[in-house]
Formats: sequence, structure tokens, C-alpha cells
Amino acid sequence: MMESNLFINDPFSACLRGLAGGKCYVKHYLGNSGDELIFAGVAHLLRECGVIQTFNEGDADFILWPGGNPTMWKANIDGWREVLQEHGDKPFVIAPGTFEGRDHGWVEVLNGAHTISHVFARDVKSFEVLGRQCGSGRFERALSHDPALALLNSEWLKVQRGSAERRYTLIAMRDDHEACLEGRSGLRGALLRTMPSVIARKLEWRDRFRQRNGRLEAIASSLPKGERVRMHDVSSANPCVFYDTIRQAKEVHTDRLHVMLMAAMLGKPVVAYATSYGKLESVYRRSLAGWADVTFREFVDQRPVPSHAA
Repeated sequence: MMESNLFINDPFSACLRGLAGGKCYVKHYLGNSGDELIFAGVAHLLRECGVIQTFNEGDADFILWPGGNPTMWKANIDGWREVLQEHGDKPFVIAPGTFEGRDHGWVEVLNGAHTISHVFARDVKSFEVLGRQCGSGRFERALSHDPALALLNSEWLKVQRGSAERRYTLIAMRDDHEACLEGRSGLRGALLRTMPSVIARKLEWRDRFRQRNGRLEAIASSLPKGERVRMHDVSSANPCVFYDTIRQAKEVHTDRLHVMLMAAMLGKPVVAYATSYGKLESVYRRSLAGWADVTFREFVDQRPVPSHAA
């Protein structure tokens, strides 16, 4: 099992150790309980590397963006701009995250900023995107791991593992634009694009609702007869419910990255399903392959079947 070695000789932890003794302000972003797991991992890694976490921006020696999936959301890139505008005299470090597309001007922000010192990717695909899109950036680019995985060697996780139960099979599937659902494709998609946007959105939402519910039922039907099942998108719950629900599961089916990571860190068997752009598969290949009990499935005609994506 290689889990305890993830952040040994890792570029992100090496960067933080080089800043040991300094004060860091973590620029948190809006998110869910999966993001709270990232924040907890970052806080743990800061302590491990000898960096002092301050909650006063003005008192910080450098600013840290904790990672996540920043390029997917405009509010995150606005957060980068805010840091650069208000703290342009301080180094800005972006912790391991996913980088894809060109939405919201993130490429221009990275290429144009003078104080961004390091940007870390949590998977190979994102690392390659940074190389292609940000060749003119002045920062150091490196490949690391999702910060949540820093909790693998924490006392907190040891307590969580020691309290683990096997009550039910958890099905935790997302319902947003990252979900790998059929959207505006094919003939129906072409028809939707001819309609007024308000009507098209309502019809699309209805289709996605039916499709997601069909998939939830298909996953439940694939389980052994009489299996106790809990269906809950736990990432949208508060962190205590997130941790409790995963800890009490004996098996987890999910397309949520940090549900997969939390379950894997607890030693639970995980059946993972793709999102719209392969986030789970990429992080699995980078950080979980070889030690986590994770298998991938995909939907064919609304039926879950084995996938070779990872």
C-alpha cells in the first residue's frame, strides 16, 4: 500500500517546506463538503510542513488557493483576481487542482500575473493543460496530488477508520453540469436549441432529473437482492453528515470525486462513475491506483457496466 508516501518528496509539500516558519492565508472558496475535505487536508499539510496558518490576510507572508476545480467556476477565477488586486505584493500559490478548458479567463489570469509563484495540478491531464495553455506564465508548474489525500497520515483519519461501520451500500450521485448525463446532443439537443431558453432549460432539467433517477434505480437494481441501500448526494450535506454517512457505508457508488477519496481513505470498496470530463479517472490514475479498492463503471442504455476508462 503506497498511500502514506503520496506527499513524501512531493513538489507541493516541498514548496510548503520551503516556506516553513512563514504565515499563510488560505483563500477559501464557496464549495461543498468535498471542498471541506480539501481544506482540512491543506490545513494538515501546512502544519506538517511547519507553515503557520493565519486568518488575517494582511498578516500573511503568502496567499494559498487550496486547489479544487477552480477553472470550472467563474467565482473562483474572480477570487484569484481579488487576491492579485488586493495582495499584489505577496506570493500567490495555487494548490493542486483540476485545470481544463478556457472558460472565465483563467488562462489570461495565470499568464498575466507577476506574483503567482507556483501552480500545482492534481492529475496528469491538468498538468498537460497547464503546459499548453500557460507557457508564458512566470510561475513554477508541477504535478502533485489532491490535498485531501494529505489526511492519510493524520490522527483524525485513524479515528475515522477505527469507527468505520458496514451498515448499507451508499449511492452518492451528483446532479449538476459536471454529471455525465446526456444533455443537448443528437436530434433532441438540436430541437432544444431552437426553443426559447426558458422552455429549453425546463425541458432539459426534466430530462436530466428523469435520467439521473433512472440511473440511481439501475445502480440499486444491480446490487444483491435485499441489500440495504442509502441514496444521498452527501457532498451537498454538511461535513459531519458527509463523514458519518461514508464512514457507516460498507460499499460506495459515486461520481463525486471526494466521496471516492474519503471512502478510499477509509478502506471502503468504491464503484466510481465518470463525470462529464474524466475528473475521477484522472485523479484515480495519479493517486489511487495500486492501493485503493476502486472499480469504474459506465452507463450503457442506462445500465451500469464495467468501464476500462481508468
